[in-house]
Amino acid sequence: MYKTEHEIMSQYQALTRTYEYFMSKMPEIEEFARNHKFNSMTFIGAGSGYCVCRSGETSAKVRLGIPANAIPAGDLMLNFPHYEKIIRDTLLVAPSRSGSTSEVINAVKRAKDEYGVSCISICAKEGSEISHLADLNLEIPWAFDESVCQTRTVTNFYAANLLLIGIFAKDSKLLDEIRECVEAGEDYINNYTETLREIG
Repeated sequence: MYKTEHEIMSQYQALTRTYEYFMSKMPEIEEFARNHKFNSMTFIGAGSGYCVCRSGETSAKVRLGIPANAIPAGDLMLNFPHYEKIIRDTLLVAPSRSGSTSEVINAVKRAKDEYGVSCISICAKEGSEISHLADLNLEIPWAFDESVCQTRTVTNFYAANLLLIGIFAKDSKLLDEIRECVEAGEDYINNYTETLREIG
C-alpha cells in the first residue's frame, strides 16, 4: 500500500484515537474552561490549518453562542495592532500540524505577551515549539501526515475542534454523534475500498 493511500484509508482509525484522547482529556479541558475566562474564541492557523480554523469559528458560534473568529496567522503577525479588539480577552485556539510554523508561533507569542490571553494548541507532533507556549496543549501525533498533509491531519483537526467545543458546551449529544460517526467510518471505508482501487 502506498503511503498516501495508507494515510487516507487510516483516517477513521486515527479519528477513533482522537475521540478517545479527547474523552480522556475531558476533565482537564473542563478545568481549563473554569480557570480561564474569555469573551470569545479566536482560531489561528496557516495553510490547511487556517481552513480548519474557519470551521472552528462557525462551530463555536453555533454551539457556544459566543463571538468567534478565524484569522490567518501570517496576517495576524503582520497586522497585529489592527486586531486588538478581536484578540483582547479572547481564547486562542491554534491547530498546527508541525507545531513550529513561524507565523503561528510569533502570533501566539505576541498575543500572550501584549494581552495576556490564554491559548490552546492542537498539534500533530509531540513536544513541539507551540506546546511550550500553550496553556493547554493537546497532542494527536497519530494524525500526522508524512505524505499529503491534507488527508488525515485535516479530518482529525476538524474533529478535534468540534470535540473541544462540545466539551466546552457540555453537549453530550454532539459528542455522541461524533462517536457514532467515527464508529461508522471503518465500515464505510471497507465498503468502498475496492471501488476506489478500480478508479485509482
